[in-house]
Amino acid sequence: MLLQRSKLAAASVERPRLAPPWSITLLGVLVLGVLVAIYPHKALVNRIIEAPPNAVTEAYLVNLLRTDPGNPQLGLMLARHRLSSSLYEQLEQTLARLLQSPDKEIRLEASWLRWRAAEQRFSRLQPGTAQYTDNKAQLRAWLHTLAVLDWPEHMTIEIARRAFLFGDAELGIELFQRLSGSAAGRSADWYAEAAQVALAGGEYFAAGKFFLIAARRSSEPAEQSRLFMDGMLALQSGGQVQEALALLEEELALRPSLGESRQVLELLVHFAGDSRLGIELLSASR
Repeated sequence: MLLQRSKLAAASVERPRLAPPWSITLLGVLVLGVLVAIYPHKALVNRIIEAPPNAVTEAYLVNLLRTDPGNPQLGLMLARHRLSSSLYEQLEQTLARLLQSPDKEIRLEASWLRWRAAEQRFSRLQPGTAQYTDNKAQLRAWLHTLAVLDWPEHMTIEIARRAFLFGDAELGIELFQRLSGSAAGRSADWYAEAAQVALAGGEYFAAGKFFLIAARRSSEPAEQSRLFMDGMLALQSGGQVQEALALLEEELALRPSLGESRQVLELLVHFAGDSRLGIELLSASR
């Protein structure tokens, strides 16, 4: 005779679970721990990015970048650090990755850092050698390549400054003219800054012209005279007396009141010499 199973026993059998309660609790704690760990890491990365230059060692940046390899700002910071430390081979590896970034601004800065690295290497060459001459020509050509990119204004000015320093006045003037036409109403101060950049590069004629444009843009008579004199003195420093006299004649035609300035008269006497143009201008201003 078969024994009957108890219905009560059958009803009390527990249903199987996918995971025990303790493992679910542990998983939740682990996820929470990961989330807690992530946010301080992001805050740390932001603090590192905002830190002053050379406040963080290269080794620390390399290790931090391993934990966040997709962070382009960390990559740029490492690139700047390697540039300042003259670690050119490692810098090239870092820049190669940054130049593949989908972010245009990241690619632009990486392109500029690559040019700066080449400029640093060039500065260590012996002037007058064939290698020096070839590298200088390459850097000048490279500036033309960079100049066609869509830079913010302050970087366009920086490229123009480098163009003047490398003896490419044509490119420097072209860039400033491009900027001057990109927005209406450039101030006298803006053109005076352009003149200073040209002057630092030894481009006295360009500096003189920019100073004169600044003088025309100014609404203050005292500032007009000062900027005008700065322009004339820039030309004098470059030994370009004939160019200065030609510009002086042009300015006197536009603003006859300049002839009443004692400084301008003294400048005319200095520039005039025995030249026909100088004597005529001096006579006309009396």
